[in-house]
Amino acid sequence: MLPLCSSAAEYALCVLGHMSNDRDALFRSSSLAQSIGLPSEFVAKILVQLRQGEFVTSRRGRHGGYLLACDPAQTSIMEIVSFMDQARDEPDCAEKAGEATGHGLNCLLHDYWKSVHSLREEVLGGHTIADLAKSCSRHSKKLNPKISV
Repeated sequence: MLPLCSSAAEYALCVLGHMSNDRDALFRSSSLAQSIGLPSEFVAKILVQLRQGEFVTSRRGRHGGYLLACDPAQTSIMEIVSFMDQARDEPDCAEKAGEATGHGLNCLLHDYWKSVHSLREEVLGGHTIADLAKSCSRHSKKLNPKISV
C-alpha cells in the first residue's frame, strides 16, 4: 500500500486530533506523548514544527505548554500533511521536472501518479482535524495530558 503521508505528518495529525478534543486546554509535550503512545522527543519535535506552521502556540514557564491555534473544523487533514511533507508533496517523476528518462521517454507512470495525487488531495482535503478528533478519542490511552493549573 502506498503511504498517503510521512510518519511525521501522521503523528502531527494524531497530536492535533488529540488536542482538538479539548480545544482550550494547555498540553505538555511529554503528557501528549504518553497519551498518544509516542516517544517524547519525537512529539516535542512535531510540536515545534506545528508551532512554526501556526497550528499550535506555546507558552513558556512552569505552567507552560501548547495550545491549539487552528480551528479543527476548518483545518483540513491535507493542510497538515502538505505542511509536514513539504519536500515530498508530489510524487517524484522525471516528467515533473521537465526531463526525459535516460531512454528519451517521458515517465510512463506520470499520468497515474498525477491521478493518485489528485485523489489524495481530494480525500484528505475533504476531512478536517475535527473529524480526526473523533477517532483519536476512541484510540487514545485514556490518560489525561492536560496541565492542572
